[in-house]
Parts: sequence; C-alpha cells; structure tokens
Amino acid sequence: MDGKMRPEAPPFRPAADLFRPGETVVAAVSGGLDSMALLAWLDDLRSALSLRLAVAHVHHGLRGPEADADAAFVAAEAQARGLPFYLVRLAKDAPAANVEAVLRARRYRALAAVARRIRAQAVAVAHTADDQRETLLLKLLRGTSPMGLAGMPAERPLAAGVRLVRPFLFVERTALAAYARARGLSYRHDRSNEDLRFFRNRIRHELYPALRELSPAVGRHLDRLSRLAAEEAAHWDAAVRPVLGSVRWRYGAAIVPVSALAGAPPPLQRRAIHLIWKCLLKLRDRPDAALGLEGLDGVLQAIGRGAPAAVELEGPFRAVLDGADLYFLPKDPGPHWTVRPPAAIFWPEARERVSFFLRPAVGPASAPPAGPAPTAAARFGAAAVFRLAAGTPLVYRRRRPGDRLYRPDGRGPKLKDVLAELGVPRPLRRIVPVWAAGRDVLWVPGWVQAEALLPRPGEAAIEARTEAIDAGVWPCPF
Repeated sequence: MDGKMRPEAPPFRPAADLFRPGETVVAAVSGGLDSMALLAWLDDLRSALSLRLAVAHVHHGLRGPEADADAAFVAAEAQARGLPFYLVRLAKDAPAANVEAVLRARRYRALAAVARRIRAQAVAVAHTADDQRETLLLKLLRGTSPMGLAGMPAERPLAAGVRLVRPFLFVERTALAAYARARGLSYRHDRSNEDLRFFRNRIRHELYPALRELSPAVGRHLDRLSRLAAEEAAHWDAAVRPVLGSVRWRYGAAIVPVSALAGAPPPLQRRAIHLIWKCLLKLRDRPDAALGLEGLDGVLQAIGRGAPAAVELEGPFRAVLDGADLYFLPKDPGPHWTVRPPAAIFWPEARERVSFFLRPAVGPASAPPAGPAPTAAARFGAAAVFRLAAGTPLVYRRRRPGDRLYRPDGRGPKLKDVLAELGVPRPLRRIVPVWAAGRDVLWVPGWVQAEALLPRPGEAAIEARTEAIDAGVWPCPF
C-alpha cells in the first residue's frame, strides 16, 4: 500500500461518498488506531471535497492519567495538522450497569453538542467492518429480532441537522492497520479494550477468533446477513410510516391507535413497536433499556386478543391496551418542579412548555371558563388564570392518590373523579400533570382549573399557558 495513498483508493472509495462537498465534519478521535486512521484519511479527503474538518475528543474521566494522556495526544495531533480541537470532559461517575451503552450515549450527546456548536453537518466515527460483525454477534447472543441484524448503519441522524457517519464500516481492521503502517501513524492503546469483563471484548478476543477458525469466511457471511437485514429494515421502515404518524404523545407517554396495528402483518407490527420504544427511550435519555423479545411478544399478543390488558416491560415503560388505544406509560413518578411565577419550564420528555405571566388586572371577558377545553386543539394549547400573588410557589408534578381540586373550605372534589367525569382516558389519569400547592390541585392543563382561583374583575392575576412542542410530529428520526 502506497504511503501516500489517496483517500479515493480501494478499500476507501465508497466511504468518500458519505460526505458532501463543502460541509463541516467533526472527526471523533479517541487516539486509537482506527480513529487515527480516520483522522489521517479525512485530512487527505478535505482538500478533494473542500471539507472543513474539526477534531473532537471525549474524556469520560474514568481512566485517570492514561485518559489525560490520550486527550493530550489527540490535541497535539490536531495542532500538528492545523485543525481545531475540542475536548469534552464528561462527569466522572461510572454507570452501575450497561456501562458500554450508557457511555456510548453520553459520548454521542457530547459529539452532537460539538457539532451544533460549530454548525457541522456530520460527525465521523471510526467503526469498522469488524465492529459491525461484533455487534451482530452481540445481538444474537443477547437476543434480537430480524431487524436488529441490520447492525449499525453507515449513516444516520445524530441530532437536528447533524449526521453520524461511519466511513470505515465496510473496511476491515487489518486494512486500517496496514494503512496506518504505510502512513507511519502513531496511536494510543486503550487497555480497557482488553478487559474481558466487557461482553464485547469477550466477543472480539475469544468468540470471533474461534468462529473464524471454524469458518474462515464467517466475516463475509455476517456482512451479507447484515446487508440483507438492512434492506429488509429499510422496506419495513417505509411501510411503517403511517403507523408512526398516527402516534400521539401526551405526558411522556406514547398512544398508538390499535386500528393502525391490528390486521397489519406481524413484521410491520414488530417494527412499529420497536421504533416507538426506541423513540420513548431517546426522549427519556435511557439508551440502556431494551424492549426484549418477550416484551415485544407480550404487546403483540395483547393486540391480537383485543381485550384490555397490561404488559409489564423491562425498563421505564409499561404497555396498556385500553379501548381503542395502546399506551406506553412511564413507570416512574415523573417530574417534580417548584416554580415561582413569573417563570417558564420545558419538559422534554413530554414535549411541553408551560409559561407563567403576570397580569396586572383581568376583566370578566378575558378569564377562561373552568372545566375542560371544548376541543382537543384547545386542550393542547390550554390556558388558565389564577388569583395568586407573584412569587407564590407552585409545584408541577403528576397526579397522586388523594389529590383534590382546590376549594377554600378544603372539601374540593377528588381529582380522579373529576378526570373520569371529564373523559380523561383511564390510563392517562395516573400520569396527568397537575399544578398544585400542597395537596390542593389548582390546574390540570387542558382539562380543569380550580374555579375558586378565577380572578375577579380588576384583580391582578397569574396567567399560565401550556403548549406542545412540534405536536403531531414524529420526534425521533432514526
């Protein structure tokens, strides 16, 4: 291999097609062999495609001086190439479980933040064909659906306007090693990659070599399997779009019309539920929670029976089939925020924003009526006006057993009865967010507010508004 090897030469030619002329690219560089080869290759490619290239290194804070040395090494390499360098230091807390998945999610968030900061269109990582094969074996051993066999895509959305690109996904690690030798590249060695306590490392150092000994062509077989599975996944992703478009998002839950799933072929049902689950985890920032085949089968069986059912799932959600809808409901108690108006909060998981404004005086015509808003659209853009002084502490939380709607004599109606009377679907009654002072509920956005707190003409008041962010838009491009 020529030490001056051009970036468009085999086996790198297909990789160059992943980039667009003139765009800004962040190279994620750990300092290891693969990422240093990526940096050298991108540096060569940037003149051919007029790329603007930056280097990012994520320091997890878990390997002490060795990690510090890695960061310094990458910084020096970026400086030697005249490239801007961005070091991101993450919190030093080690995850208690699913270490690899949690750290990977943190790393991608950090890289996305760098890309947004410098307005880059792509983040390039150095995953190889060997990494893809290891991923397939890992999924097979842990249990996966046919869709899971597609493995890692060469390109996918990372954040709004930012792509995650894997240019070396079809390049074997041996080819990168030869390229690095020919170019005289230096690199760091991460000892944690040899730690057999990590499942992936056992696959890399024990299982995959054993499989290659049994069948030298196993790598090509895994590549073919991944490619075919990716083609199947692309087909079902296109077919499933109408189902995803029918999903409603309320209070951190996903609501799926059963009619959109019933009668559909099982592969489409599985793909739809899988993507909805992934989206819920993305909004919740829980990449480590797997739906699992048993949970998926339980949901499909409930849809097939068509009767009310609850399916306990691993992770932060449970599935409930009630009436015409399938609900994926959060298990945890949800947010608990205290605000003192005027103020505003944003709840990313629920994709809702609530704002409080001071109003010096309110006349009868401007005060909204108590009770539910008359239409679904009005409910989603619900407003309320309170006879409260500025600075009064209000708590935003989910409904709790024993909650009552505020009345001055303390004998307000039970909130669960009010919600049932208003027609709030049973599964949502437990998770509906409320604004409260102590045990007294002042306002359930979109449904009801305490009539006793409506201002009288001429009184100062607090006006509150809740709005959905991108209501009706599928929030998770994959």
